[in-house]
Amino acid sequence: MEVLPLAERFLRAVPNEVIAACWCNPGAKNHSPVSLLIVTRDGERGVSRQKRSIAGREFISVEVCKSLFERDVHRGALGEFVAGMLLEPYVPLVGTEYLRSQETDLKVRVIKEELENLDLRFHDLMLELMIDPRYFFHARMQRRAKIDPAARSAYLRSLSEEADTGSFGFEIALRRLAQLGLISLDGYVRVTPKLMSHLPKPRQRVTMPFREVELAIRRFATYGVSGDFLGPSLAQEIARGIDVSPSAERDLPDPKSYLYLPTEAGLVSVDDKRDYEELISSEESSWGSPSVRRIGGALNFVYLLEFRRGDETRRLVAKTFQNWYGLKWIPLTIWAIGSQNFDILGEKRLANEYRMNRFLRAKGLNAPQIHHVSVPRRTIVEEFIEGEGFDQIAKECLADPRQELLGRISAIGNEMALLHQAGATLGDSKPDNAILDEDGRIWFVDLEQSSEGGNPAWDLAEFLYYCGHYTLRWARMKAMAKAFLEGYLTSGEAKFVREISSARYKRVFSILTAPHIIMGISKLCESYGASS
Repeated sequence: MEVLPLAERFLRAVPNEVIAACWCNPGAKNHSPVSLLIVTRDGERGVSRQKRSIAGREFISVEVCKSLFERDVHRGALGEFVAGMLLEPYVPLVGTEYLRSQETDLKVRVIKEELENLDLRFHDLMLELMIDPRYFFHARMQRRAKIDPAARSAYLRSLSEEADTGSFGFEIALRRLAQLGLISLDGYVRVTPKLMSHLPKPRQRVTMPFREVELAIRRFATYGVSGDFLGPSLAQEIARGIDVSPSAERDLPDPKSYLYLPTEAGLVSVDDKRDYEELISSEESSWGSPSVRRIGGALNFVYLLEFRRGDETRRLVAKTFQNWYGLKWIPLTIWAIGSQNFDILGEKRLANEYRMNRFLRAKGLNAPQIHHVSVPRRTIVEEFIEGEGFDQIAKECLADPRQELLGRISAIGNEMALLHQAGATLGDSKPDNAILDEDGRIWFVDLEQSSEGGNPAWDLAEFLYYCGHYTLRWARMKAMAKAFLEGYLTSGEAKFVREISSARYKRVFSILTAPHIIMGISKLCESYGASS
């Protein structure tokens, strides 16, 4: 006999006024009990479970009063014991419009909470992430499944019922958040700065990992008080939930496989574990085997990959950010306390470089194209920029301050002003982190310490005071510093120039640069900052 007529008979026997009801496991096997969610106007017990047989078909119902149901939808008051049923496919029996409205409210909350969890893991990449809408269903269901065996069973059942092509009913909730300006929605979900401003602050994030534990405790507590005296005990339910075949466990999709980062070569999964050597293998089919050469200093894991195809040459740079590689920053971090903060963790520096490359390119400034990024490997593969480093240009200028070289120094001052004007800072503005190509364009590279916002005065101070250690002749350094400051002040702010003379910056470079050079730069910056 069909389920729907039997379900209607079941509902007619409910003593309280039914305002909504649905069949929660329409894809279950024929011999499985029919699961019903019933929302009533009022109920003495608030929430209760019952089991009945009608015409030989077994029914298990969860009955909950309207006020308690809505609290579970909006705040997880019952650990989503009843509201969680709306995350799975269901067939409305009574109050279709009410159920759809509550489902949307629930999924809006789930999306926000999952974005908070994402921010906890990928804070520095949040504005770049491209999120497949399916992520939210899989992330929440797997989070529940790790703690609640019954939820795991429901998740497996949902996967068997619906092909993994839609967004599991999250479309309306996503559109609502897009209308509020919290996300953009164009096939993929992207968070907006408005949403980022609403996410928990760092201190609040400490409690976020315990949210699902709290929900699970409430879920089990609700199970215990719901009076399921006719159904299996909690221990039996757990035992039954654990009985899942190994193959089914292995087939569960990884939520991270629905998270992507854009690159010039296309979208890359945040869980892509390929390093540069594996990337080489995928390139060899069209370009042949490349030559690989390590470049950079002894502590830099940077490799030049050179591919050849006939007369064509393609050069890429592969950079791996090992955590211990950050040891080169520890002495400077300690010495620069109060002047500049440096990022040491490899994943953080990778995120800085990836994000800033894309930011600068979006603002029309020069930065290398990104061809591949692997978050697990902390590796980025980007365009190799041919040209002359400004460390060499600065040395040549200090040896022979002719007009051509001073013009190049002035140009990098102006380029740094444009970068600051765009809202970014380099963080590590040593002259060797800028390149002048054969077309006269200036490129900023090695952006692992960069950020949006930050301290523009530090960029200026580091460039000038660092260049100062190339010479002991103040007259030549003065000519170069004047060219740099004049270039910067064409579009930069004078207040940042004035700050260069601060003792906190002079102290940092006092171990590197001669005292008379530091004092000369300081006085020159005071003069230029005051007169502009």
